[in-house]
Amino acid sequence: MPSSPGAYVVAHGSEVLYVGRSENLAYRWSRYEHIERHDCYYGGSSTTCRVNNLIGSLLIAGSELTLWMHLTTAPGPVEVAVYGECRPPWNLAWPVE
Repeated sequence: MPSSPGAYVVAHGSEVLYVGRSENLAYRWSRYEHIERHDCYYGGSSTTCRVNNLIGSLLIAGSELTLWMHLTTAPGPVEVAVYGECRPPWNLAWPVE
């Protein structure tokens, strides 16, 4: 996993489930793998906790997920474009560039 900035997509088959961005993709995805207890409480990272739970539920059910990454120094516009095109169900709000 690159430590570069970029946008990422979680997909199930051809359906885009979630789109996000990070200044450090490796760190962002390590947060999905290793949730800190405080992340799931008020003031924590509710998105990380929620998306981790959604990913885990599908994997436990035997589903296969795909992770796409687009490395770029400006991930915001990529995230907004993918969101506008696909309207991923796991994204709760329109992303801001």
